Amino acid sequence: MEPLAVTPLRAKEADGPRMLLAEHHRGLQLTCQALIACALDGEPGLLLVRFRRFEHRVHDYIDVEWELVLPELESANPEEGAEIREQHVDLRAVMYRVAIDVELEHARVASLRHLLALLVALANREAGLLHPWVERHLPMRLRRAVYCRLAASLWKLAALLPPPTS
Repeated sequence: MEPLAVTPLRAKEADGPRMLLAEHHRGLQLTCQALIACALDGEPGLLLVRFRRFEHRVHDYIDVEWELVLPELESANPEEGAEIREQHVDLRAVMYRVAIDVELEHARVASLRHLLALLVALANREAGLLHPWVERHLPMRLRRAVYCRLAASLWKLAALLPPPTS
């Protein structure tokens, strides 16, 4: 299986929450690709440290959406909100299984690739409806909160990424 194409992080301070949501997804995907490379290198101790940091960033993202975005979306579009929550639940379940594998030093590249595929599917779904909806309909106080929390998480996520290659 060839690596999924993920563009590098490019959010700037002036970008709004829509861009930060998309950039956080990209950062998670790039980090997951780096975890796959780490697993292929056969370094279980390093993989564990990196996976735990990555896991926090995934939970940051899901928590922002569950606390700030989805309650508002569900009042306007209950079905879409419920489907996104379901995808998040599925993602958390896979993260839990992968975490156990990593902890026991049984991490399989296939499980990390499955995790990456879930991240990509979630990003594609949210980019189509949720991210534009946030920009247009989320109340300003919530957009600011989304921005602040994701900007802080994105900063931490960027530290997990390998340096860009030219």
